[in-house]
Amino acid sequence: GMTVALSAGTTTWQVARRLRGGAVRDLTFVTNSLNVAGALEANGWHSIIVSGGSFRTPSDALVGPFANQTLRQLNADLLLLGVHSIDARVGLTTPNVAEAETNRIMVAGAAKVVVVADSSKLGHVSLATFAGCDEVAELVTDTGADRATLDALADTGLRLHLVEPQRLREAASETAS
Repeated sequence: GMTVALSAGTTTWQVARRLRGGAVRDLTFVTNSLNVAGALEANGWHSIIVSGGSFRTPSDALVGPFANQTLRQLNADLLLLGVHSIDARVGLTTPNVAEAETNRIMVAGAAKVVVVADSSKLGHVSLATFAGCDEVAELVTDTGADRATLDALADTGLRLHLVEPQRLREAASETAS
């Protein structure tokens, strides 16, 4: 019975590509990304709400007044949020002001926020801040992250989950065979 929101972006699209519909069918998804919605549908999910709005590349985000009006009316139990950059002091940022506003609305409507971001996005600041680290429960990133940056993010209260990058797992599998 949960509602899971996924923001636009390449990382959240990769997450959506790996969410397989199976025994758990009673989920509703909300997204501001046609790519994310398509990946979910291709994996057997059927209850998908897309915000509408103006299409923005390169993040493939639907943003602007139409997206924001829809998203303000929706609540999510969990938001999987991709970010352009995250810094312990400044918070979550993006170079696009319209996308920042849409992301801000998604964060406000979520009971729990989990950021999914590769390590290249950590410790950087972009033009527009849309949330503080204190608004995020968890960060999932790869083991390539700088230890000092990870420590600073953990000091904000973020719970960190480090995962091996895909290519390292594939190399390890090839070595083992």
